[in-house]
Amino acid sequence: MSKQKAFFYTLVGFAIVGLVYALIENPTGLMMNLLTTAVIIAVIGYLFLRFSGSGGNRSKDQRLFVKAAKQSRKRLKKRTSQPASLSKSKKQIPRKKSSAQLTVIEGKKQKKNQRNANF
Repeated sequence: MSKQKAFFYTLVGFAIVGLVYALIENPTGLMMNLLTTAVIIAVIGYLFLRFSGSGGNRSKDQRLFVKAAKQSRKRLKKRTSQPASLSKSKKQIPRKKSSAQLTVIEGKKQKKNQRNANF
């Protein structure tokens, strides 16, 4: 066994002995210490997440960028996971329909053509 593992197990053993002793001698004090420690850790964790920028307060642009990056990775995985024989056969892939609703406005083409013919 290495020195680091022996040191770790010794430290854990002392911690267990200390917890058992505190539980027997002063259980309310142990509970107060554990509760205080948990509250302090929670406050520090909240402050870290709040001000580090890696928490839930990302800007809209950052969220959109992360979403686009995930989609790009998915597309790249799909492209690399397809067998090479499909790309050689050049099968036509059906295109997705555009979500934009575009309409053609019919104009008065006949009148325009007649005006041009008169000159």
